[in-house]
Amino acid sequence: MQRSKNKNEIKLYSVICPIWFLMLMPSWQSLLIFPVNYIIDTAVTFFTLPKSEKRWSFCKRHTWKVFIAGLATDLAGGLLLFPAVPVAGDTGIEWVDDAMIAIYGNPFSDYVALAVCSAAIIVAAFLTYLIDKRIFLKAGLTIRQAKKSAIILAVITAPYLFLFPSELLGT
Repeated sequence: MQRSKNKNEIKLYSVICPIWFLMLMPSWQSLLIFPVNYIIDTAVTFFTLPKSEKRWSFCKRHTWKVFIAGLATDLAGGLLLFPAVPVAGDTGIEWVDDAMIAIYGNPFSDYVALAVCSAAIIVAAFLTYLIDKRIFLKAGLTIRQAKKSAIILAVITAPYLFLFPSELLGT
């Protein structure tokens, strides 16, 4: 939504729901997203652990915690983008309005939007690292192994969909 120079005239742009909103709203897509996310978390955890017969049992006991933590940290990153939704195109400051609309449609079309979306991804990844490291330490991994597994999980499972240009899905 954008106000024109005439205060009574409001232009509404055809903007679809950004793909990262799927994390904030449970839907039928969750039936696919959650199991795939869990499988990815399990695989990454499994392959970051030292080779031993205990890897699989470790994953069976602890991956659900990593999965829940990942959902929470992705949600935290998504909440950083959420303020863009109600004020998109309505602040009266042109560069802010452009950035808010770009966060919705195509973050690559605006430097500020790209920076904000990238920051949200970094925040989510950093929180994932901190929480997963703690989970792994409590599970009995060495500090070196816990850090290694947590950083790889944080990088691989970061919510890169925040950068997905939703406008490509249609208008």
